[in-house]
Amino acid sequence: MRSFSAAGCSSTCAVVAHRALGAAVALDELAANPGPSSTLLSSLAAKMHEFNRTAEQLSLGIAGASTISPTLQEVLNRTMEQTCGPATAAVEKGMKSLSPESTGEIMDSVALTRYNDWASSQTKVLQSLQELVTMNSGRDQDEALASLDLDQSLEQADFASQSVLEFAGHITEVEDDDQPPQYTGEDTGYRPDVKDVSLFEAASETSTPGPPASCSSKKLSKAPPKSRSGGLSSLSESFRAMTAPFRYKPEPLVVALCEASARGNVQHIASLLGEGANINGRDEDGKTPIVRAIEAHQYDAVKVLLDRGASKAVSDSAKKLPPLFWAADVGDVPITKLLLTRGCSPRDTSVYGKPYFFDTCAAGKLEIIKLMLTHGADVTTTDLWGRQLIVYAVQKANLPVVKLLLDRGASPNARDPSGNAIAVLALQDYDAKKEIFHLLVQRGADVNAKSLSGMPMLMEALKNNRTDLFGFLLSRGANPNVRDPVGNAPLLLVVKDSKLGVPQKLEIMKTLLNRGADPNVRDGLGSTLLLIVIKDAKLSTAEKQAMMELLLSRGASPNVTDTWGWTVMDHAIDKSFHEFVPMLLRRGADPNRAITSSGQTLMMHAIQRADWDQIKELLKYGASPNVADKNGRTPLLETLRRREFAVAKLLVSHGANPNKEATITPLAFARASGQDDMAQLLITFGARRDADNETVSSTVPVHAAPVPILDPAPPPGPAPAPQAESGAVEELPPDYETAAGK
Repeated sequence: MRSFSAAGCSSTCAVVAHRALGAAVALDELAANPGPSSTLLSSLAAKMHEFNRTAEQLSLGIAGASTISPTLQEVLNRTMEQTCGPATAAVEKGMKSLSPESTGEIMDSVALTRYNDWASSQTKVLQSLQELVTMNSGRDQDEALASLDLDQSLEQADFASQSVLEFAGHITEVEDDDQPPQYTGEDTGYRPDVKDVSLFEAASETSTPGPPASCSSKKLSKAPPKSRSGGLSSLSESFRAMTAPFRYKPEPLVVALCEASARGNVQHIASLLGEGANINGRDEDGKTPIVRAIEAHQYDAVKVLLDRGASKAVSDSAKKLPPLFWAADVGDVPITKLLLTRGCSPRDTSVYGKPYFFDTCAAGKLEIIKLMLTHGADVTTTDLWGRQLIVYAVQKANLPVVKLLLDRGASPNARDPSGNAIAVLALQDYDAKKEIFHLLVQRGADVNAKSLSGMPMLMEALKNNRTDLFGFLLSRGANPNVRDPVGNAPLLLVVKDSKLGVPQKLEIMKTLLNRGADPNVRDGLGSTLLLIVIKDAKLSTAEKQAMMELLLSRGASPNVTDTWGWTVMDHAIDKSFHEFVPMLLRRGADPNRAITSSGQTLMMHAIQRADWDQIKELLKYGASPNVADKNGRTPLLETLRRREFAVAKLLVSHGANPNKEATITPLAFARASGQDDMAQLLITFGARRDADNETVSSTVPVHAAPVPILDPAPPPGPAPAPQAESGAVEELPPDYETAAGK
């Protein structure tokens, strides 16, 4: 790559802008006078003004760019110096040579149309380049350059520039009498040099060629001129004289040789070559004899031309393809095979460094692709931006070509120039590339690959609403505990996803949990899945219970706390989800955990709520009936205060200590409050009479203390609905102190 100077490139671009403005001003003057070509001239003038503005902006952008990647430098150099620059100079010179009176003449609409197309395509490229130079990262510039749209725009603009240069002489019609003489079969002693005119050398010699020579098997004779009403003005003649140095003139006999090749006339080909026709020359369309034979599927003519020394490397100036890729383009398998066996290389590249084989693969002609791969085409070849063939095929959604390339050794883990794995690319466009995605995974694509943003494939599936792929990806080895860039695991995203219904969530959760997803995973705030579910206001009680039951059954811990020290049991009590308590106890929740700052336990909370069934559940799962709160209250004392004989019996039968002294012993409280049956029960379960006497005799007589009369305890069974619920800390009941004589 030649050296790059931002200042020099900016200056060149400014010159291009100045030339575009000169052409636009000249076109404005030409279009001002009515004539057959005024519409096309007006259109071209408007486009040249836009071209000028875009080129000026690009010039400023290049000068002020903070960075320009080496790849972008190469593209800018080529555009300014080899395609856009020369073509703009030719257009400006051509337009300035005309005068407004020329619009009265018959102008060549084909040539003007090509000028219009060139201006549009070149402006589009300059606009894209302007966007690129404003990017602050060379990597971003290269990624944008690697896009298919820009790649195609560059090629279209290149072709349009070449077309403008070759048709510079078509602005006005050519007088038939001014056609170059046609040649007879007599030997004039002239022998043209056989050489390959390069793409840009040919461009510098463009012109309007004369019409094809009429030929016979005996001799070539000059065709009589056609008559035409009127004549061209001196202006037309001066224009032709001015453009003469730039016009390409087909070499003697080349046009006839091209026509013979297209017809497959082997004898005529041999005769013309014997008379000195340039076997590698170009006709008025820029095509060589072998290209004419190939596009007409003339196998024998191609063979003869190869035998007589036709170049296998010379590209035409129409499609700019060497013979092999012309054959591939027209889908001619026999000629392609012939050219390959004659040494044509399937690894040739365009002027921009893009392998021609890329376009062959894009066309999807499998037999041609197989032939080229068999004869040495590199399945791992890359274009100018590092894009591999299989990446190109995946981007084109060409399943047969992707399969063929994989069969021939292409990697299913190939990445595009920006770093995206091709399997991720297929997943991101799943509707169009479903079969390609599955093929890549089946052939070994890494299912834990991440996108450019760091999103794992499982997350990409969820992001693209393809949760149906979870099972497939997990069965192929996807990590169920992989994290996205912000630290979320798949299970977290599924539980939090508001777009998914609960049945769908449950199904995906089962799939992930079955494959080893961690049910205790935390989000960025420290909340576990259980805590996220119980706090989700959008879920119904039944939905919460179903999701929590699934998580608990797969190992989620109900005792894990969040950032504030709350467990799922704490949240269940706080939000009055008392129906969740038995489920949590069955799954290992701590039955003795203090759920309030006053030290109130679940047992005390259940007694205060008169939830007898929950008391049974707590005792069943190991709750202690002897744990006192910070105020010294035990479950047994609280039961005595509420005069719940059946519950007190249940507590002492499960180990409640009838002699545990807090503010007062249970026996002393029972006698002080006149509960003789309760006192007898306590004595039956081991209450010491001396403890009772010591506590009470030193204070007040038995039955002396006033004790509030509470409702009798309901029989064991389902608890009645509580009159009021409160998680607030209760003050020490006055009857405790009164009963204790304090």
